[in-house]
Amino acid sequence: MIISKRGILPALIALFFAATAVAQVKSDGHYRKEMKALQAVIQTNFYDKASGEYFVVVDSAERERKNGYLRQYTYLWSYCAMYRAANEIEKLEPKANLMAPMLKLMYAYYNPAPPHGGFTDYIMKLQPGERYYDDNEWIGITALDAYTRTKKKADFDLG
Repeated sequence: MIISKRGILPALIALFFAATAVAQVKSDGHYRKEMKALQAVIQTNFYDKASGEYFVVVDSAERERKNGYLRQYTYLWSYCAMYRAANEIEKLEPKANLMAPMLKLMYAYYNPAPPHGGFTDYIMKLQPGERYYDDNEWIGITALDAYTRTKKKADFDLG
């Protein structure tokens, strides 16, 4: 399968999520090692230390302009996948503490506007985005899954 530069972060996230799911089943350590390697690739290549956000693509020339705004950081749905992957990793490694930082990043996408607050597709302070309910569903599903493990009220409230 050929993956364009534009689709590399979503592809890595999908692989990352798949590796975390498989790592729960395999006990030989191979998939856990792959999971950690994918996590390192995402952190090394997409994480912007200056802003604390993740780039949508590595090559700055490939970043998207929409309605006159440069959209250099990733969309919410990528964070949804990373949040889900963080939950799966914490199932394997409860002290990993990956969900809280991911959730903090996602709240930059939160819009409290009526009829009910929810997450939008892009960072609110940079360019208010559109609210996609399936993204919000996946965040809620992950939060409730985390709640069954952590019993943290914040997870339950988000779900």
